Amino acid sequence: MHPSVRPAVALRDEDVRQLLSTALRLRHGKAQSSLPEQLMAVFIQYYRRLDGIDRLALFHNLTASFGVQAAEVDAAAASWQALRAQHAQPPSGLASDTVALGGEPLVKAAAALAAAATPRYARLFVPLSQQPGGIKFLVDMRADLLQAIQEQPSGAAPLRALSDALRASLAEWFSVGLLQLRRISWEASSAELLEKVAAGEAVHAFASWRDLKGRLDDHNRRCYAFFHEAMPGEPLVVLHTALTHSVAGSMDDLLPPAAHEARLLHVAAQARHHAPPPSDRTWEDPPAAGQEQLRNGQRYAVQQAAPEEGDGQAAGGAGEPETAAGGPTVAVFYSISATQKGLAGVDLGNFLIKQVAHRVVAEFPSVHTLCTLSPLPGFSDWLRLQLARAAQQLPPAAPLLLPDEAAALEAVAAGHLPSAQPAAAAQQEADGSGRAQGGPGGPPSSAADAAALAQEQQQQQRAAALLSWALADDAWLHSSRLEAAVQRPLLRLAAHYLLRERRRGLSLDPVANFHLRNGASVLRLNWRGDTSAAGLARSHGLMVNYQYELDKLADNNRAYLVSGVVGAAPAVRALLREGGGG
Repeated sequence: MHPSVRPAVALRDEDVRQLLSTALRLRHGKAQSSLPEQLMAVFIQYYRRLDGIDRLALFHNLTASFGVQAAEVDAAAASWQALRAQHAQPPSGLASDTVALGGEPLVKAAAALAAAATPRYARLFVPLSQQPGGIKFLVDMRADLLQAIQEQPSGAAPLRALSDALRASLAEWFSVGLLQLRRISWEASSAELLEKVAAGEAVHAFASWRDLKGRLDDHNRRCYAFFHEAMPGEPLVVLHTALTHSVAGSMDDLLPPAAHEARLLHVAAQARHHAPPPSDRTWEDPPAAGQEQLRNGQRYAVQQAAPEEGDGQAAGGAGEPETAAGGPTVAVFYSISATQKGLAGVDLGNFLIKQVAHRVVAEFPSVHTLCTLSPLPGFSDWLRLQLARAAQQLPPAAPLLLPDEAAALEAVAAGHLPSAQPAAAAQQEADGSGRAQGGPGGPPSSAADAAALAQEQQQQQRAAALLSWALADDAWLHSSRLEAAVQRPLLRLAAHYLLRERRRGLSLDPVANFHLRNGASVLRLNWRGDTSAAGLARSHGLMVNYQYELDKLADNNRAYLVSGVVGAAPAVRALLREGGGG
C-alpha cells in the first residue's frame, strides 16, 4: 500500500464501503444501473467533504482495491486460449494467425477478456455521470487527480492509469458532436460567464474589465467557446479572434489600450528588478522624444531596431495591405484557453478553431486569410540549452552566430566583454596547420581536421558568450544597435527550432505541434511580437503566425504526421537556409 495512504480515512463512511462493495460485485455484462442512485449521491457528497490528503488516500484505495483483478484476467485469458485452440485450424487445413470471431463462444470469450482487463473503478464513471452535476463532478475529480500526480510523481503509475481511464470516458462524453459552439459577447453574456472567461484566460491575462470589454468588441472582435449541455454555464475552451485588414505581428496591435499599459508595466518591472543602472550600459540609446517607457520609476527611452529592407518587424509571408474600405480581410486567432483542467488531454481546441474559422468566413465573406498570433513557449529554454552546450564546446543544434552576425555583435560588445581571438587569425592558424600537413587542396589530415574543429568550437563558444550577454535581462530592449545585432540570429534560430527540432517525430514546441497537427502552416515569425514579461521570458518576444487555409488542412496534417514535413512560407524557409538548414 502507498505510504501516504490512510485507509481508515478513505473507507470510514459505511455508505462508501457499501458503494465500493457493490461495485466490486458487478460482473461482466450486468447493467450499470444496478448501482443504486443513492449510493452514487453519497459518494459525491463524501468526496466533496475530503481535503487534498484524504482525496489522495481515496485515489490510492480505488486503484489498489478496484483496479484490474489478476485472477479474473487469468481466467478469462485461459478461456480465450482454449476456445482459440479449438478454432485455430481452418477448414482448408492451413494454419492461420487470425481468428474469425463468428462463433458466439469466441465472441463472448473476447468480451469477457476485455471486461476483465478493464479496471473495476471504471464501472463507477457512467453511474456517477448520471447524477445531477455528475459530469462536472468527474471533470473536477480528474483535475484533483492530475494535481495529485503532479505533486507526487513518484509511484504515481496507478494514479495515471486511473486518470487515463477517466479521460477516455470524458473524451466520449465531450466528443465534438455533443458540444455547442456559442458566441460570448459583452452585451449578451452573463456577468458570471464573463468572469469565468476572464479567470480561464491562459495566454494573455486580462488587465481589467475594460480590457475584457475591448476584447469582446462587436466591431472587430469575436469570442467563441465550446459548451456541454451537462455543464451549461461552463466554457470548456475559449477562442478570441481579431478581425483586421492585415496579419497582426504584435500583441500591441491587438490588445486594447488598458492591456497595452499593463504590458508596459510588465517590461518596466522586469527592467527594475534585473537591469543594471543606465550609467553602466554605455551601449544603450540616449532618450528619444516620443519613444518613452517607464523604467525604474522614470521615463526611459526604448527604441526599436531599424527594419531591414523587406523584413520589417517580421520574417515570413507579407502582411495584408491596410485598407479602410470594405469589411475585414484577416481573422487572427490570438488566444485559445482551455478552462477545465480535468479535460486535459481531451482534444477540443482543434475542432473549435476549425468551426470558428467557418463561422467567421460565413459572417464576413471579405475575410480571406485565417491565421493565429501564437506564442513560442519553448524557444527560450531550447536556446538556453544550446548556449550551454556551446559554452562547454559541445556542438549546438544550429550555428548560434554566422560570421557577419558575430561581427555585428562584437562591434556592439566592444569594451563590455573580453575580446576574443579574431576569426581571421584563427582561420590563418587553421590554414597553416592544414598546409603543414599536406597543403591546400590536398587530402584532409587529422591535424587539419582537429584544427578546424577547435576553431569551430571556439567560434561557437564565443557566440554563446556574445548572445548570453546580449539576451541577459533582455538588454537588447534598450539599444537599437544591440537589437539590430540580435534580431537576425534570433529569427534564424527560431526558424530552426520551429522547422527542424523534433521529439518523437513531432515539433518540440507544444503550441507549434498543436497547430501543425491541425493542418496549419508557419506563415511568419514576428520580432517584438510580445514584449510582456511572459513573452520575453518564454521566447525573447518572438511570436508566430500559423495560417489556416481551409482547403489545405488535410494535406498539411498528413504531410506533418506521416512525413514530418512542416509547411512554411518561403521567407521562413529562407531564414533556415541562411544557417545551412536547407
